[in-house]
Amino acid sequence: LEMDMSDGDDEDAEDVPDGTSAEVPFGYLQPVAYLWTRTVTCPNPACRATVPLVRQTWLKKKKHDNVALAMQPHPTENRMAFYVRHAHDPQDFGFDPAGFSQRGNSVCGRCGTTVTSDYVKQEGKAGRMSAQMMATVCVRPGAKGKVYLSPDEHDLPLPDGAAIQARIETLTAETGITPPDEELVDDPRNVWVYQYGFTRWQSIYTVRQLLTLLTIANQVRLAHFEMGQMGIEVDRAKAITSYLGLALSRLSDFCSSLCVLYADGGRGVTRVFVRQSLPMVWDYAETNPFNPNGASWQASLNKMLDAFNSIYSETLSAKVLRGSATSVPLRSGNLDAVITDPPYYDNVSYADLSDYFYVWLSRSIGFLHPEHFSGDLTPKKIEAISAQYRHSNSDASRVFYETMMQQAFSEVNRVLRPSGMVVTIYAHKTTAGWSTLIDAMRNAGFAIYEAWPLETEQTHRATSQGTAALASSLFLVARKRSAPIFHSDHSVLDGGEVFGDTGDYLRDVQPEMESTVSKRVRFFLERGITGADLNIAAVGAGLAPFTRYARVELPNGEELTAAAYLDEVQAEVVRVLLGESSSTDNVTQYYIMARDYYGEAWVDFDEANTLARATGIELDSGPDALARGKNALVEKKGAKVRLRNYDERGESDSLGLPTPERPKAPLIDVLHRLLWLVENDNQGISDLMAQAMPDKYLLRLTAQTLGGKALASEPTPGAVRDERTREQRAIDSLLAGWRRIVDEGKMV
Repeated sequence: LEMDMSDGDDEDAEDVPDGTSAEVPFGYLQPVAYLWTRTVTCPNPACRATVPLVRQTWLKKKKHDNVALAMQPHPTENRMAFYVRHAHDPQDFGFDPAGFSQRGNSVCGRCGTTVTSDYVKQEGKAGRMSAQMMATVCVRPGAKGKVYLSPDEHDLPLPDGAAIQARIETLTAETGITPPDEELVDDPRNVWVYQYGFTRWQSIYTVRQLLTLLTIANQVRLAHFEMGQMGIEVDRAKAITSYLGLALSRLSDFCSSLCVLYADGGRGVTRVFVRQSLPMVWDYAETNPFNPNGASWQASLNKMLDAFNSIYSETLSAKVLRGSATSVPLRSGNLDAVITDPPYYDNVSYADLSDYFYVWLSRSIGFLHPEHFSGDLTPKKIEAISAQYRHSNSDASRVFYETMMQQAFSEVNRVLRPSGMVVTIYAHKTTAGWSTLIDAMRNAGFAIYEAWPLETEQTHRATSQGTAALASSLFLVARKRSAPIFHSDHSVLDGGEVFGDTGDYLRDVQPEMESTVSKRVRFFLERGITGADLNIAAVGAGLAPFTRYARVELPNGEELTAAAYLDEVQAEVVRVLLGESSSTDNVTQYYIMARDYYGEAWVDFDEANTLARATGIELDSGPDALARGKNALVEKKGAKVRLRNYDERGESDSLGLPTPERPKAPLIDVLHRLLWLVENDNQGISDLMAQAMPDKYLLRLTAQTLGGKALASEPTPGAVRDERTREQRAIDSLLAGWRRIVDEGKMV
C-alpha cells in the first residue's frame, strides 16, 4: 500500500503535507492539525457579522505553560479574529479560554446579540452553517514541542474548498467510489448532529477529509488488484486487503469534523468515539492524516498490526459467526461457557453508530465481503435495544427489548452444558435496565452466584470527565438454576432445585442479601473501589439469593419484583455505609445523618437540633454551633433550618483548613472545599490536601456515603428527572476520578 500511496496522483498530493519528518527540511514547520470553529451569521439585521460558535480555545494546559486563543473583532472584516496567547498561569490571560459558547448558545462579538441554539439549529438545517480556521498546530522536525499559528497573525494558506470538491468529483467519476451520502438516523439521544442539519454521513467531514478517505479507499482496492497481478494467493490477498480496510476504518475515527483537540496531556486530536454517540462539536480539529506524530494513516496501520500480532496464534483458532443472539447456530448443550456483553437497555444503538465505519468499509473492502455489505447500512430491525424512535411509543420499545433479552438468554441456556456458566458483563446505571436483565436471566433459568467489578473503561474518555461514569464493568457469573454450584474450594453447594421454585423473602433471601452486601461493601472500601463502581458491585453481589428462585414472595404472598428487590439492596448498601461512617468526626456524622433524613428540605429547628445533640454537637449555641459563623454548615431562618452544600460553602479559602482551636477540620468541610476546587480551581487541590491532611480513607467514605444510591429510577437518567442533588452529582464526579485527583495528587 505504501507503493500505491506514493504512486498516487501528484495533484492529489498537493493538499497533504509531507508524509515523514525526513522529507521536511530542518527548521521548517510541519502542520499536524488545523483548528476550526463552526460559524453562523449574526441574527441582528443591522450587524450580520460572522459569529464563531467556538466553545473553548485552549491549545495547551500545563503548569506554568499555558496557550490559548484570544478572540477579538477583526479590524477590517465583519468577523472575529483569533490570536495566540501564552500565559504562565491561566488567570494571566485576562479571559477565560473555556468561557465561550454553551450548548450552541453564543453571543455576537460585534454587537452583543444573543445567538440561541434554536437559531443555530435553524441555520444549520438551512445549510447556512459554515466554518472558520482559528489556528494551525505544527511541529518542528527534530525538535520537541508544538508551535501554534493563527491565520489572523500569519499568512497561512487556506484550503481551496471548490478545487478539492472538483477533485472529489473527478475521483468518483474515475473509480465509482462515492462520498458517503447515506442518511444518518434522527436519534436525539445518540446522534446530536442531526438536529443541526448534518443529515448525511458525508456532511460530518471536511472536503479535505473526504478526499483523503476516498483516495485511501481507492488505493486499498488497487492494492488488492496489484496483489492479484503479483500472484499472491487469493485468500491471503483478501486477508491483507481486509486489514488495510480496517486501518482506513480506524483512521476515519480521527478524520472527521467531530474530533477535537485535547489540550491536556499529549495535546493530541481525539477520536470521534471518545463517547458512544455523535455529539455536536463546535470547535474541531482537522488532523493531518500523513503526519508522523499523531493520528495518521501510518499510526492506524501500526495499530492494526499490533492488534493482529497480539491475537495471532499458530496453535489456536477461533470461529466467528455473524447472526442474532436469539437464534444461535449451535447444537444444544454444546458449550462450557458463554461470555456476553449485552446491550444496556436504551443506552446506545450500536447499529446506528456502526454506520460511521460501515460506509468506509463498504467502499474499501465491501467488494470482497458482499455477504456482509449487501445493504446500504447496517441491519437494525432486530437490534436488542429500547429505542423509541424505532417503535410506536416507549412501551412498545420497552416490550421489544425485554422480549429480545429473554429470547437471547433462553438461547444461552439451550447451548450451555448442564454445568456450564454464563458471564454477563454489565455497566448500566438504571433500575429499568438492571431489572430487565435480572428478569431475563431468571426467566431463562439462571441463578447469579458471583459478581465482581473489573476495570474496563478508559479513564480519559469523555463520559468519565466530570461525570459519574463507571470505571469498571460488573462481571456477573451465573449457572443454570438446577445445576450444582461450587464453593471457591471446589466443594459442592447443593443445586438450586433444593430451594424449590419459590423463596420466602424474609426467610430465604433477605438474611443472605444483608450479609453479602455488608461483607462486599467493606471489602470494596478496603481496596479503594469507590463511587458508582462500589455501589453497583455491591448491588450485583446481592443478587445471588434473589435469582436462586424463579419467584420470591413477600409475607403477604405477593411476588417481589426485580425492581423492588433492587431498591432493597440499594437501601442496604446505604445502611452499611452509614454504619461505617460512624468513625468520622461528630460534625461529619451529623451532616451525613441529616442529609439521609432530611435531604435538602427545610426542617423544624428542634427536630434537627435533637439529631445534632445525639452526635454531641449543637446547632445554635456554643462556640462551635453549626448554624453560626460566616461559613456555617447549617442555615437557620426563624424556626427552620437546612443544610448548606459545597457550592454555597466551598469558595472560602479557609474551609477545611486547621485552626489553633481545631487542629483537624471536620471532614465535611474538607470535602466541600475539595468538591468546589474540582469544579472551579483544580490547581488548588494539592495545597488543600497538604494543609488539611485528612484521613483519605474516611474522606472517601464520607463522600461515598453522601453519594446516594447507584441506580436511577428513570430508564434514561435525566430524561424525565435527575433524582440526584447537585452535591451528589459533584461527589459522583470526584469519586470517579478519586485515584487520580486525591491518591495520586494529579490535577483534573
